[in-house]
This record gives sequence, C-alpha cells and structure tokens, in this order.
Amino acid sequence: MRLTTHGWRAAPAGVLLAAALLTGCTDSGRDSDKPGPGPTASGPSQEERDEKLGREAEAAVGTTGDGPEIEAGTGGLAGGIHTQPLLTPGKSYEVSFACAGSGAAEATVQSKGATEVKKVECGGAPVHLRVHDAPSRVTIDVTAVGKASGMAAYRIAEFTP
Repeated sequence: MRLTTHGWRAAPAGVLLAAALLTGCTDSGRDSDKPGPGPTASGPSQEERDEKLGREAEAAVGTTGDGPEIEAGTGGLAGGIHTQPLLTPGKSYEVSFACAGSGAAEATVQSKGATEVKKVECGGAPVHLRVHDAPSRVTIDVTAVGKASGMAAYRIAEFTP
C-alpha cells in the first residue's frame, strides 16, 4: 500500500469540513441578518423597589429618625406589620399610617379591648388613629387588602388632647 501526498492533504480538509458541519448544527435556527431580541434592560431589583417605597411611606407619616416619635417602622404588605410597642400608661398617642405601592392596606390598633380599623390607600394621604389613656402596650397591625403590594409605615407620637 502506498501513501501519497494527496492522501495526507485530504485529511485536514475532511477535519475542517466536519468542524464546519458541527458548527452549523449549533445554530439557533435564527437568521443572523434578522435582529433578535436585544438584551433586556433590567430595572431595579425588588429590594431596591421596596427600599424606595419604604422611604415614600416613611415620608408620608413623617418619620425622620430624630423626631418626637415613640416608635416608628416599615414593613412589606406581603408579611404586614405586627408590633406591640411599650407605652407610658395613661398618656395619649397618635398612630399614623401610610402605604406606598398599589392597592390599600388595613391598619388596626387594639387598646384596652377596643379595636379601631382604618383603610389606608397606597399612595394616598396618611391615616391617623388616636389612643387616649393608653395601656402599657397596644397592638398594631397593618395588612394588605386583597392583592395590594408595596410597603407600609407607621409612627407613634405623644398627643395632647
């Protein structure tokens, strides 16, 4: 059997042909001349949106971090806000609520067996509830109404009737 230079030259061409065929099989089927969907611009993350909505809700109730509030906080409507702050018995307090996002929330204050409930529109004006002759603890709850989403804030401040 005799090897010719012609046989050795054919082998690299065959390798190149096989590589080209394999490369062609990995094409997505899309014409390269047609524009496809470009990279999507990702918006802010959920955490960034929640942070922004939380700041909006805090601003609506007037939490500044250095104000006269007894207690203040924010929370997502998905999990709600549930707290039992320690108050000075016999004093009067105003509890303010706000919501930022979509839909509405329900704010509840329980004090000495009485329950007061108010609807808080997200993106609307803050809602205020007053507690007169407070016990040492009240229960505050903020929950989403229906499919509402966003952040809620509350602020407790002393109130002089």
